[in-house]
Amino acid sequence: MASIDSLQNHLSLSVEQTPSKIEKRKVSESVVNTVDYITIPHLSDNSLKVTYKAVVKLSDVYGVDPSRVIPHIAARSVMSKAELTRQLNNFVDMGVRELLVVGGNPSRPKGPYSCDDDVRERAREFGNKFRIYCGVYPDSDSVVNVLMNKYSRFDGGISQLCLSPKKLKQFRPFTRYGIPSKADWDGLYRYMKLCGVAPSIRYPVRNIFGVLQFMTMNGFDTTRLVGNLRPHSNFHIYDFGRIEETVEEIVLAYGNNS
Repeated sequence: MASIDSLQNHLSLSVEQTPSKIEKRKVSESVVNTVDYITIPHLSDNSLKVTYKAVVKLSDVYGVDPSRVIPHIAARSVMSKAELTRQLNNFVDMGVRELLVVGGNPSRPKGPYSCDDDVRERAREFGNKFRIYCGVYPDSDSVVNVLMNKYSRFDGGISQLCLSPKKLKQFRPFTRYGIPSKADWDGLYRYMKLCGVAPSIRYPVRNIFGVLQFMTMNGFDTTRLVGNLRPHSNFHIYDFGRIEETVEEIVLAYGNNS
């Protein structure tokens, strides 16, 4: 399977699924069998052990190879060095090969780590066991800083939700573009608030244009957004509802190396 930052034209999809959804066995079989990667967010109220258990569940119940799972590690939510080391060892033993490291939502660290670089440095001590990706925030990150600075330390990135093709395109080629599933307006706005990016739908104006351009009576037109971003091939879908329909439509439209 191609790495997350593949420069090939082959369509590669990842989908974010929460530990709760995985635990409750609500992950769609069609999604499991179609996407390249499943990412697991490290929610601020959860320990990394919850993430590890979700990886185990994906492997044991859904039959997902751990090399297709990308656990998130939120630096400021890690309680201790011992917790991080223990779960990194668990990930290695299971066969996890890729990590997404972010700062996380808490403004104050719960433990010894305050930023993504702190966790990256610890994970690098495992040698070449992991490819490590960072979070990319198109509405606030400097393109030059990400491409020339952050990507010299990380192996690429996954972007926070952004509805502006013009803005997203500036961060190619080593960025997996974060896009929404085919939610209706209420669902999209509700989940953006939960993700902490609701202000981006009002500020700056470019995201309003994104909503106006791609929102239809049938929900957000994710497939058309992907078409506007092609030939870029790597996309990360935030599951705001109708995820199976979203994946199926994108694969039908662009899955044959189009």
